[in-house]
Amino acid sequence: SPFPKTRNTRINEYVTVTGQKSDLLDPCTKSVPAKLSYQNIQPWEPWMMMGDQPGQMVSWATGRKYESLAEMPSDYLKMARAVHPWLIRDPIETLAVQARKIRDLSVG
Repeated sequence: SPFPKTRNTRINEYVTVTGQKSDLLDPCTKSVPAKLSYQNIQPWEPWMMMGDQPGQMVSWATGRKYESLAEMPSDYLKMARAVHPWLIRDPIETLAVQARKIRDLSVG
């Protein structure tokens, strides 16, 4: 790889998922509508080649849960198909692969 080797690092992540209690308690609801808020603070990524430059990255995002890809905005799907086609082709398998990678890292 042309990028510096990854080092052990600390990352502070905060994820909040919210929904309606009535949806959660409704036995007829198969999937509760939800909104997401995400924040993190972490050191520079090695690929940024910042060396010993003081600083860190702060990120935040908001979103919502979709029941299917068909609900997502068409312009976003067009971009995702062009840039990350494997994510759109089979998102469940993509998540399973990532979960296995994380599990393997924590075991090894």
